[in-house]
Amino acid sequence: MANQPEVGTYDAGVYQLATTDPVTGGLGGIANAPLLNLANRTGWLKAQITTLQGQAAAAAPLNSPAFTGTPTAPTPPAGDDSNAIADTAWVDNARYGIATVNVAGGANVTLSAAQYGAGIIVLTGAITAAIAAILPANGKWLILNQTTGAFSVTAKTAAGVGVVLPSGVWVPILGDGTNITTISPVEVSPGAVGSTPPAGDASTKLATTAFVKRAGWQLAGQIVITASTSLTASQAGNCIQVANTTGPITVTLPASNSAATGDLVCLIWNDSRYTATVAVPSGDYINIANTVLQPGQSMAAYNDGGAVWDKIFNEADTYQAVAPVYADVVGVSPWNPYTVTATITAPKAGWVLAAAKWIGTGGSISPQAGLYFNGTQFSRDQANPYEQVEYGFVQASAGEVITIQFEIGTQGAANNAALMAWFVPQAN
Repeated sequence: MANQPEVGTYDAGVYQLATTDPVTGGLGGIANAPLLNLANRTGWLKAQITTLQGQAAAAAPLNSPAFTGTPTAPTPPAGDDSNAIADTAWVDNARYGIATVNVAGGANVTLSAAQYGAGIIVLTGAITAAIAAILPANGKWLILNQTTGAFSVTAKTAAGVGVVLPSGVWVPILGDGTNITTISPVEVSPGAVGSTPPAGDASTKLATTAFVKRAGWQLAGQIVITASTSLTASQAGNCIQVANTTGPITVTLPASNSAATGDLVCLIWNDSRYTATVAVPSGDYINIANTVLQPGQSMAAYNDGGAVWDKIFNEADTYQAVAPVYADVVGVSPWNPYTVTATITAPKAGWVLAAAKWIGTGGSISPQAGLYFNGTQFSRDQANPYEQVEYGFVQASAGEVITIQFEIGTQGAANNAALMAWFVPQAN
């Protein structure tokens, strides 16, 4: 007895014996046809089961599977917050995808899942009022405010608080479950423009170049005053040019509680012919010994807290001067001499007196002039038209009073003359 020659194929059908079929056995016999069909199918099924058993043995278990190769999964929708498997496409969008959101108008805008599902959000549009961009309570984003209009944009949650987004600035933000906060230092893109905080501001606001110039040695501008003036904190960081023409004036610093500790008030420059006294409001104290600026002198002060103003530098401590003495001289031919006189007291021993004369001529014939200290002549020159400056130097004793004389003569024209002198410490 022999076996049927089985083939491991899935036969299309199982032969059914007809009533007229002769019953014949053996190889190819009609009586064995149905049995061979079933045997072939069984062989095919066994081969499939064997293959599946081998694959199952090599497959990862359902509990804590360890995948190999390149497994794939369906990509969840942007912004999905479920137990769905996050494939690389979803993660890449959540980290580096860019969503541009138009928030134009004056109403708050709630971002859709497709918008907040991107890791980078750019807000655009012309806004007409302060608005908020509403984000989920959980997430991390890098957000850029490129809106136009003089209004603020705040990134926040629906029920919590958030952060104001400066214009043109990339801001990394985090939804902590309740509110939106910043998560790292802000990176300002080149050419970004922000709002300038008020003078004296000492908060965590971004400082613009205008704020830095006003608060530091890069002066924000120049303010000219011609009469006694009380300065305000908003004038901090400016050069205060004293240009009074009628007599001495007083410049009063701002109240210390109106400026931040360490705030540079101003550079005060006396560009006049008269003295300028620096004062403080009632209740404040100025820690500067000499607060009277002579012509040409300058000083700067800052607020050190506790209602005290301290000097940064003060030229009134480094030299003392006499106010200019002026005279008009009417010329006659051939000669009309005139003497201008001033006195000055040496503040310390060894200080050097330096005197300068100015001569302005009103005619075509140049004047002649001489410079004297205590009657001793230092120079006599013919001045150039319009202006002549000369210096003489003498070392003085403490408290010594020195008389400076300046003699001018003209021919045929009216001239005017001016004299100024000052003491400076002796150079080493």
